[in-house]
Amino acid sequence: MSSSGVGEWEPYGPPWGASTIAVRSVPLAAPGETVGSGTSGSSALAVKSGYSGTLTAAGFGLAASTVTNLPLTATTHAFDPDDPTTGPSTARVDVTLPAGTKVGRFATFGADYPAGTDIDVFVYSTDGGGNLTALVGASTTASAEESVTIREAGTYAVYVDLFAVPAGTTSLTAKHHHWAVGGTNAGNLTVTPASQSVTLGGAATVTVAWSGLAAGGHYLGIVEYGDGTQKVGDTVVTVNS
Repeated sequence: MSSSGVGEWEPYGPPWGASTIAVRSVPLAAPGETVGSGTSGSSALAVKSGYSGTLTAAGFGLAASTVTNLPLTATTHAFDPDDPTTGPSTARVDVTLPAGTKVGRFATFGADYPAGTDIDVFVYSTDGGGNLTALVGASTTASAEESVTIREAGTYAVYVDLFAVPAGTTSLTAKHHHWAVGGTNAGNLTVTPASQSVTLGGAATVTVAWSGLAAGGHYLGIVEYGDGTQKVGDTVVTVNS
């Protein structure tokens, strides 16, 4: 494989203070995520290679979300990320992403709630005994559309906080979704071509297609790219059916 790559510009300061530019090569430039809809469909992913040789592509998932229903009541409680606690407006969900997980995600969807609902999600790693060890991600938009993506297996505590509700609403059931995509293909995701030749700086297309999904579901998967010997990148695949 060529030592050249797709260039990412990165400034640095030499000892004499001159202004110069360093180029860090990367083997592949690919979309970080693609979002699709419907029980079947496809998406073409444009990638750019930083080497000449073979590009492989394999799909894992799609996994349907696991949903936990959380009855919450609007209060004046203010969630403190440095000292998280549960209460009428805050619930905790403990989730294990097993060994071999390629991508995991914790999310809520705005379409599940009345307009004006604001939900926040905070994710902490734990020691396996339920004790929090670190805040590893948070999603705190001014809506109920929240998502935290995790790339490491482990045990996590997810706090779902009802920050605000529309006028006339005092309580609701929050729907917490989580996924753990492992190293298998569920048979509902295809990636083509599985292998193709690429050239240094050249463009290529990888197509992902999904089928047989249940209507109204939320699915997660991932496409991993390789150069024939090692992984060189990936694209997360989200489908809202």
